[in-house]
Amino acid sequence: MPTLEQAPHMTAEPIVDQQLPGQPMPDWMLFDPKFQSGKEIGFRDPDGKYFPLAEGDTLVQYRSDEGGRDTFILSSKGVIPFQEWGPKIVSDNLEQLRSKGEVGEHFANLYKVALAEDPRLESVIINPSGSAANKVLSKTGGYAAHQGSTASGKYEVTINTEDGWGHFDNLLRTRERSADISAQKMGIDPSQMDSKLLASFIFLHELGHVVDYMDNAPDLAIDEMRRKRDMDTLPWAGWDPATMANYFEGEEGKAYWNQNGEALKAAGIITPEALVQLQEERYHSIETEDNPDQFAVRVLAKANLLPKAA
Repeated sequence: MPTLEQAPHMTAEPIVDQQLPGQPMPDWMLFDPKFQSGKEIGFRDPDGKYFPLAEGDTLVQYRSDEGGRDTFILSSKGVIPFQEWGPKIVSDNLEQLRSKGEVGEHFANLYKVALAEDPRLESVIINPSGSAANKVLSKTGGYAAHQGSTASGKYEVTINTEDGWGHFDNLLRTRERSADISAQKMGIDPSQMDSKLLASFIFLHELGHVVDYMDNAPDLAIDEMRRKRDMDTLPWAGWDPATMANYFEGEEGKAYWNQNGEALKAAGIITPEALVQLQEERYHSIETEDNPDQFAVRVLAKANLLPKAA
């Protein structure tokens, strides 16, 4: 990939290619820059989607090894491949979310408010999904992944859109303690929490994990160290509440309770659900969870979605 220093010289090279009659035009030829008062303000990609350009940014194309052109954005940040460029990712995220019905449309609107709170979120990839395709989402609303652990090399957030509002209604019951703690952090009574507010909090919480990664652990090794430090303080060290809930519903978890339940009851933990609730309480207090919670609360306030305290 060309460097920022090379770019001004490379863009001066004229692009001369012959288009053979009857042959389809290659994608790189279909990029359509748009100008206003002599300034490049945006462009349409080969699919016809429009992307605005920031002041000083420009669309450039360099000859590829295969003889065609690779498309980049030349900006103050450097020379960025089109597929990795922030506004392209934002546009794809919004399109993906809006294709998932009412829940996805709601998350798309929240994502725009979150971008205003922290523009760095333009680089996160959002993956709408559901419990049928992803079992983890049966007991939670979503999760985040560090850029050092993803195939894309970018921060990613997976969020449940496929199961509708009913999924979050169910979480209000099955993760009641978690919902209550979330309400407390919002400064509202737990009775004011509903499925839409819980879904909003969860989605923004996962985006908050990305902000926390960027601020405190851009290196995966640092993130793993912080996370282990926090998770080791929990009653069941290393386990998040959603994983625990899934575990106790399975045969292995039931066998564990049958073997150890009496000892746990003697310690005041009467049921597996009670153990999960205890885990929830401690889990929300660790730094790597509280930081994302606080981000979610800030964005909810900015979006005017926090109900007045009862």
